[in-house]
Amino acid sequence: PQTIESINHSKSADVPIVVALNKIDKQNATEENIQRILGQLAEHELNPVDWGGPTEVIRTSAIENTGIQDLLEILDYQAELLELKADFGGNAEGTVIEAHVAEGRGPVASILVQQGCLKKGDFIVAGRSFGRIRALVNERGEQVDEATPSTPLSILGLSEVPDAGDKFYIVKSLKEAEAASKERIQLERQADLSREKVTLDNIFDQMKSADVRELPVIVKGDVQGSIETLRSSIQKIGNDEATISIKHSGVGGVNESDVNLADACGGIIVGFNVTSTAKARRIAEQKGVEIRYYDVIYNLIDDLTNALEGLLDPEIKL
Repeated sequence: PQTIESINHSKSADVPIVVALNKIDKQNATEENIQRILGQLAEHELNPVDWGGPTEVIRTSAIENTGIQDLLEILDYQAELLELKADFGGNAEGTVIEAHVAEGRGPVASILVQQGCLKKGDFIVAGRSFGRIRALVNERGEQVDEATPSTPLSILGLSEVPDAGDKFYIVKSLKEAEAASKERIQLERQADLSREKVTLDNIFDQMKSADVRELPVIVKGDVQGSIETLRSSIQKIGNDEATISIKHSGVGGVNESDVNLADACGGIIVGFNVTSTAKARRIAEQKGVEIRYYDVIYNLIDDLTNALEGLLDPEIKL
């Protein structure tokens, strides 16, 4: 399912697709199974070059370093065909790939430089976050002083965790960075105010509604990208009779505030690739709040779907 989701996202973005068929060192990576996978790709309009189609499918093994050079050469070739170019001078611009809070380091964003040259000490704006870059860390965990286009990095020094997909850019001063951040926050606040809010004051009235029943959920995840994916997937669950309402979501482990909110709204807490504090577990046990932990998103979605079905009225057939 995750591969199909990736294919659909790539098609929606109208970008070229290169498939890395990984783990070919595994015992079950037989030619028969590989051909079966090629057939599944073809079913989703990714007809492999092996079958006379346009889609490059590179057989790789990350562990044994098999096919990695072939993959890089294909990507380079595709970039040449599309005439993809970048400006290596001037202020840097790029995209936030992922972000999380690291203990002892604060907000950490994984980024991809797409234009210009990014330098340690630059004043950066990334979505609603801003700051002065304290450190640039490359994919090998080494600190570097600057980075040019197509370079993936982790950066430290942001005021808060940005969202995956946020664009970042460099400005002249910290004051200018803060002003740009405040402008983004104001725009988000205005968008929030235009949407109907569910509060602790009206939640119980909504839950008692005979027309639509609601399962309140608090969602916690390891990184911002996980949270966004979970929110998107969870909001698709439900029908006219029963829905899931996400009362709160955030990056980090389950804490006592999450438990208190779940207790107030009669909801459950789901954690993806996170744990909970000892105090949170103790309060949850006292208040009878259920906390569930997952490391596979589809298991989480299946459990919430089954829980929601429990809110539906039984269908009586005569």
